[in-house]
Amino acid sequence: MIKTLEELYQSEDFQAWDSDNRSPASACMILEDPERFDRIQESAEYGCEGSTHQEIMGDWRAYLNELNENEADHDAINKEIDDCEEWHEKNGSLQNQGS
Repeated sequence: MIKTLEELYQSEDFQAWDSDNRSPASACMILEDPERFDRIQESAEYGCEGSTHQEIMGDWRAYLNELNENEADHDAINKEIDDCEEWHEKNGSLQNQGS
């Protein structure tokens, strides 16, 4: 059972979900967000991810919403994502590319 944001994004299940749904090779990515697809493709040539911090946090939320975690754990993880988003917003890095 996932109880923290760190456990979520480091889990093998999330990594597989992310690869299937958000990777540059994913049909979902090509169709749903061609701009992000292009940015990820270009960034990959330099060993970078290419998604913005805001997009990455959106991926965490999308995956979290697919989990059948109990409500308290879901809310706690969502709060961690909100706190992360708030930090990036205050520091002007929300639209910067992650590593």
